[in-house]
Amino acid sequence: MKEQNFKKHARYVPGFHFLTLSIIVASLVIAIILLVGLIVLLAVFIYRNRVKIRRAYSAYVYEKPSTSTPSTPENSTVGEVDLSS
Repeated sequence: MKEQNFKKHARYVPGFHFLTLSIIVASLVIAIILLVGLIVLLAVFIYRNRVKIRRAYSAYVYEKPSTSTPSTPENSTVGEVDLSS
């Protein structure tokens, strides 16, 4: 068997290298465009709904627990079914 060395083994194939590099660069550009688009879309969504978000956040943060009526199944209105009929 012949001896292998770097001089005999190394090859630069322009078709492969340029094609691979162009695919990698195109994928990177597309990924950056999609990421920027997602960030802009999220910013627009937050800007348009800022009042709703502020109200929901303030209601969540400043909500005081009610101590007047304990939460029991008798006082609960969630999921009530009228069995009188």
